[in-house]
This record gives sequence, structure tokens and C-alpha cells, in this order.
Amino acid sequence: MMNGPQRMFAGFCALVVLLSCPLAYAAQTNARDEAQTIVTGMSLRDKITQLLFMDFRRWMTLSGEETIARFVEDPQYGGEPVTEINGEIAAMLQEYRFGGVILFSENLKNTADAVRLVRGIQRAAALKGGLPLFIGADQEGGNITRLGQGTCLPGNMAIGAAGSTEYAYEAGAVTGRELHAVGLNVNFSPVADVNDNPENPIINLRSFGSDPDKVSQMAVSMARGIESAGVVPVGKHFPGHGNTSSDSHTSLPRVEKDLDVLREIELKPFQALIDAGIQMLMCAHIQFPALDSTTFRSISDGQEAVVPATFSRAILRDLLRGEMGFDGVIITDAMNMDAIAKNITPADAVVRALAAGADMICMPVELRSPSDAARIEEIILAVVDALQQGYLSQAELDQSVERVVRLKIKTGLMDVKVDAESDDAAVRSALEVVGGAAHRAKEREIAEAAITLVRDEHSVLPFRPKGGEVVLVVTPYANETASALFAMNRLKAEGTVPEDVSLETYVYRGKSLMEEDLSAALERADYVILQTEMSGTASLLPGHWLTDLPKAVWQNVQAAGKEDRFVHASIGAPFDIVNYTDCPAELLSFGCVGMSDADAASGIITGKYGPNLPALLGAVFGAFRPTGTLPVNIR
Repeated sequence: MMNGPQRMFAGFCALVVLLSCPLAYAAQTNARDEAQTIVTGMSLRDKITQLLFMDFRRWMTLSGEETIARFVEDPQYGGEPVTEINGEIAAMLQEYRFGGVILFSENLKNTADAVRLVRGIQRAAALKGGLPLFIGADQEGGNITRLGQGTCLPGNMAIGAAGSTEYAYEAGAVTGRELHAVGLNVNFSPVADVNDNPENPIINLRSFGSDPDKVSQMAVSMARGIESAGVVPVGKHFPGHGNTSSDSHTSLPRVEKDLDVLREIELKPFQALIDAGIQMLMCAHIQFPALDSTTFRSISDGQEAVVPATFSRAILRDLLRGEMGFDGVIITDAMNMDAIAKNITPADAVVRALAAGADMICMPVELRSPSDAARIEEIILAVVDALQQGYLSQAELDQSVERVVRLKIKTGLMDVKVDAESDDAAVRSALEVVGGAAHRAKEREIAEAAITLVRDEHSVLPFRPKGGEVVLVVTPYANETASALFAMNRLKAEGTVPEDVSLETYVYRGKSLMEEDLSAALERADYVILQTEMSGTASLLPGHWLTDLPKAVWQNVQAAGKEDRFVHASIGAPFDIVNYTDCPAELLSFGCVGMSDADAASGIITGKYGPNLPALLGAVFGAFRPTGTLPVNIR
């Protein structure tokens, strides 16, 4: 029998072996031949819909009068969150035989309901002979999570700060196990973007950092962790979204780099994933004019625009498949994002993406009621017409369908049974896994390993408050105060902080000037923790409340002579530390997801919870020594 250290060493060796092996799937034998046989027997209509990855985020379940009333209240009303399968959705799944379904937070709030929803979707799809569905979600960790009661983990930049590929693997494994327990088989993660632009509004903390080699190692390790649980990882956003200064959800970003530079930075993590055997990659709605200067006419203004990677044959076929050797499934980013939706009709977008080399089209249209079936018919007709006109190749379309089916075979999805009689057992199993104690412990471990000490010039840290003293946390947003309460209660329970130390919090959202209540709170406080965030580089300039109020707090602390009982903590993207170089003590948490007041008060996590802020306070009060390192370049 092995003792504790021997078991740990054996486990480490097993992990090293696993990380050195290509991503592997079960049932590889004859998958290609089997897929070809299946595809040969499919109708053209079913081939087309097998390439669509749809969402059922919301559904119009109200009566006509009720719906009109809701539209009056909220012009953006898009239906009620889908948390259980209904007859209309089931009928649409049976009619169109989609290749996949993507679910969101609205669909996955409650673990038990999520299990029943996912299994209901699979049963409906199979009822009339349809193939099993890919069912996926964006469970990246950090500020992008979908499982309402799942383990959030601290996020990719925090993992990059922790600096351990083992943590990346374990984070992927935790995520994969929880998704698998709910019934999901695809995770749109890891993010393989190299974040080398502080103005990036959408990737930022979702990236492992600015070093392409380290991002490559982390992305491969996380992908292997996800895959170890039987879930398909999806590397994104090819060819790279890390150096953009706009968000493809709201505009069409552009990257002005030539291929040689892209090879050294953006493309490296994707090449590493391909070399490791990843089976699915997501392409981005981003222009790379040095790679493809072809244009299309935008419907928004009638002007010619450079094609995004999603529509580029040079990028998807010549570069990704040809030069980089990727033979897996290429899926687009969501096609309802403004980068696409504002510039081209849904049907034309699908045709262009397929012609470029995409295999699956994510969310080409939104489905919110039975009448939206007409939008699917438009897509089918457009693809058929493009085939007849020779714009699309039947052989290439068949190859795309074969890749999708082959991956379903390789992953064992074709053999999964979801009979209704086993739903209760599946729910019980999921409740034991999702957000379980072992996963929460790993979440805390990684979050604490990520906390980074920028400096502590006068040995300010750790704070050692005495009984009766007051700690003040000044923070930009209200949801972060619950995290402070949760952290202090936990530190007291663990004996790190005396029970009779008082906690006060102050939220400064939208405030640029010191007000009397804040001045009074600072005067009462024996210790001050100033938490800051940024919202683009403009927020780092004088005149923005995210800079002005924190600066005023620091000046107040200096005037009161409390510098030795003050710490600045950057809790979002760390680029704002350039504004606080004169603060003697500074920490980074790389995440600011809060939690509910009820969970904070009870100490029991039942909903969304970010581990970064409690970990930060643990470092402040000496529960552990911060060992993280800055994973991005600050300039």
C-alpha cells in the first residue's frame, strides 16, 4: 500500500504522462467509415441542419395579450427563459435535426432542472430518428460561466498568474466533470487568445496572459482537463481575439498584423492545440486584412468591408486546414453578434461561412417561437440555392457533415441513452458533482495561488487587526460587498481574524468626489482596503469615476497618516495599477465576480460565486502568502 507522499507522487506522474499525450477520445476505430455511411444515408435537408448549432435561450410561452403587455413594459422582451422542454421546442428539434444546441445561464440556473432540460432535449431530438445532439455552453470560468450552481473557478488570467499548467488541467477537469454530470458534452473553452492589448473590452481576464508560449501551455492543459471528463473542448477565438480594441458582439473588430507576427503570437496557442489533437475550434468575427483583403458589401451602409475570418476561405481553409493541419470541426462564433448581424442577412451569412470552410454555424438565427421555423427554412433554401449555383461545393458540405458525425462517434455520443426512467438517478448524480465540496476546495486553492503581490514596500501586509478595530473595504460595485462579508466571516471562523473585528463597506459606483459618509468611514477605519477596476483605458484617465474616487481615497489616507494600514487591490484586469504606483502595498486578484447577500450571510454557496475576492482578503490578513506573478505586460 502506498503512503500519502507516494500516492501524491504517483498522481503527479500520471498527470505528467497525461499532459504529454495527445487529446484522445474513445471509439476511434472505423469512425471515419461509419460517419461516411451515416452521411450517405442522410437527406440534403438533414445534412444542412446537422451543421446548425442552435439556441433555445428563451421562448414565447405567454398568450398573445400577455406578450403584448410584456413588450409594452420591455421592448427588448424575447420570451421566458427555457428551463424545461416544451412541445413546441420538441417538435422543432424533431423537424430540423440540428447538429447541436447551446445553452446559457437562463437555461442552467438550477442543477436539477438543467439535467432534466438537457435530457429532454436529447430525447426529443432522437424521437424520430435524429442523431444525438452536441449540447454545449460557455463554461470558461471566472466571469464567463453558465452553470448557475456550478463551480465558477477564478478564471483564466488568474490561472495564468498562478503559473501552473497543473492548475489549468485541474480547472478544466472540474469544469468538464460538472458539465458532463448535467449532460452537456461540449464546452466552448479554453480561450486561447493572447491578451496583449489593455484596451481589449471583451477578452481581457478571459485570457491566460500576454505570453504566447505560456498561453499555449495553459490552453492545452485546460483542454486536456475538459476532455478527461468526456466533454469536447473548443479552442477559441481563431485566429485570435486578444489584440482587438473593440468587441465583436457590438462591432466588427480589425487586427492589423501580418502573418509572420501572427505566427509568433496569436496563432501559437491554436497551433499547440492542433498539435495536441483538439477536435473543435471556434473562428472569430474579426478582420485580418493581411491574411485576406477580400471584401463584401455591408447591408448596414452599403459600403465594402473586409471579410471577417468567419467568411474567409484563405483563413479557414488555406491557413487553418492547409498550413496548420487542423482536420477537426470548425464552428463559428455566434452569428447573431453585431459583427455579423449588422452587416449581412442570416441566410447569406450561413452560406458565406460554409463556403469559407466552417463546419458548424453557431446561432445563425434566434429561435423564440414556432414561427421562427420560417427563418430556418430560409437558411435551408439559401444553402440549396448556393449548391445549385456552384457557390457551395456538395463534396465540401458532405465533408463538413462527416466531420461533425465523426466527432460524435469518436466521443461516444452516438451510444448515449437518455431514457426518462433514469432522469431521477441522473439528477441525484449531478447534485453530488456540481458545486461539490472537492471542487470548491480546488477552486479556492487555485484562486489563492493566483493572488499576486505587486509590492509591499514598508511591510504593510499582512494586516493584523485587534479586537474592536474596524476594517473598511472601498469597492466600485455593490455585489462585491457580499464577497467581503463572506471572506471576513470565513477568516474569523478559521481563526485568522479576531471575532470582534468590525467590517464596513463602501460602494463608490458613479461617484467622483469624496462625500461625507465616505470621509466619516475612512476616519473610523483602522485598516483600509481600496479595490479598483477599469473599464477600458479611458477609465484610467482623470475625469472618470473609476480613477477619480480611488485617487481621492488614497489622498485622504495619506493626509490621515494611515499609509501603513492601507492596501490597494486591483480586482479586475490589472492594467489599472499604473495609476497607483505610489501606493506602498498593492495586490491583484484577477477577478471581481461577487455573490448573493444570502449566500454571504449563511456561508453556504448556492448560486454564482467568485472565489477571487475572498482569496484576496485571505492574503491581506495573512491566511496565506501570495505567490502569483503578473501574467500580462503592463505598459
